Amino acid sequence: MKIVFFGGSGFLGSHVCDKLSDAGHDVTIVDLRPSPYLRPDQKMVTGSLLDEDLVNTVVSGADAVFDLADIGESNQKPVETARINVLGNVILLEACRKAGVKRYVFASTLYVYGKSGGFYRCSKQACELYIENYHDMFGLEYTILRYGSL
Repeated sequence: MKIVFFGGSGFLGSHVCDKLSDAGHDVTIVDLRPSPYLRPDQKMVTGSLLDEDLVNTVVSGADAVFDLADIGESNQKPVETARINVLGNVILLEACRKAGVKRYVFASTLYVYGKSGGFYRCSKQACELYIENYHDMFGLEYTILRYGSL
């Protein structure tokens, strides 16, 4: 299976990418910075999920797309949080729709269940609503992972 993995250069993403590669999948990592953990059996594309042309190009032909891209310090950067988490998510969803991707996997948070988490929580809630609507309107299958503390 061809998998495109946004946010695969970080701690969690790199480990998930390794497990996907170990299972025999063709993994392409897309991130702002090159992965220090990149394996010879993985491909790396350096770029932003806000770059629609890049996103459309790398998603083309993918069977599944993972979105673990995220922003730290969300409560200090509310505009950047909305841009990366919400707009970036919608750009990825639209690319998946156009490319006929079979499954979208999104890293959310347990914060969506509570009142804490600030701008991070509300950005992830908005993302989940967009994902659910892309499923309802376009049939894009999805998995939402609600991580707790790492």
